[in-house]
Amino acid sequence: PVIIGGSGPVRMVPMWLRTAREYLESNFLRSLSLAEVSTVAGVHRVHLSREFRRHFSITVGEFLRRKRVEHACHLVSKTNEPLADVAMTCGFSDQSHFSATFRRQVGLTPGRFRQMAQAR
Repeated sequence: PVIIGGSGPVRMVPMWLRTAREYLESNFLRSLSLAEVSTVAGVHRVHLSREFRRHFSITVGEFLRRKRVEHACHLVSKTNEPLADVAMTCGFSDQSHFSATFRRQVGLTPGRFRQMAQAR
């Protein structure tokens, strides 16, 4: 069993919730619906949403966006792939949504992040 520590009570993460998280981690680059993830976990989507946030302190959508931006950071810094292509590869519907999400999480635009990464 996985134990979540930090502040507050120590809670065991149910197996179905670990299954859902592992599914998200394995499939974050494709378009996912809450219904699909809840079916894999074997629970109702509302229950999945509530328990995911309660155990991991993040919503399912925020978790997916974080994983996608982490992957985008790698691609932006290690490749010369056009940013529009990076956006599509990482599951964003368009480059402007990608850039806004990237900037919110990283604090830099993808272009500036690439410049700084390549300067090192």
